[in-house]
Amino acid sequence: MVRGELTIASEHAMEFHFVDMNGDGDEIAVEALTEARILLGHAAPLHEPVASHGPFVMNTREEILQEIRNYQAGKFAGRSRFRGLDLPLPAPGDVSGERGG
Repeated sequence: MVRGELTIASEHAMEFHFVDMNGDGDEIAVEALTEARILLGHAAPLHEPVASHGPFVMNTREEILQEIRNYQAGKFAGRSRFRGLDLPLPAPGDVSGERGG
């Protein structure tokens, strides 16, 4: 989910969050709840944990917290791409996933 708010295959999706599809069908039902932009992709399973928050995708919540701290401290290499993005540290339970990929 890049922008907006959707329901994808009966799962609520908000900006900067993943919806993991199980690959057992040929169609995906998408309902836009607001003006939205989605990015569809596919790849072989990673067979490792995946966690996401905002524009960050890592293996664990702890790795995401460290990258956000790096971002806030001006140490994040991709910082210019996210200029103006107010990205506070996530609250416990506010990181999507930590699921196998």
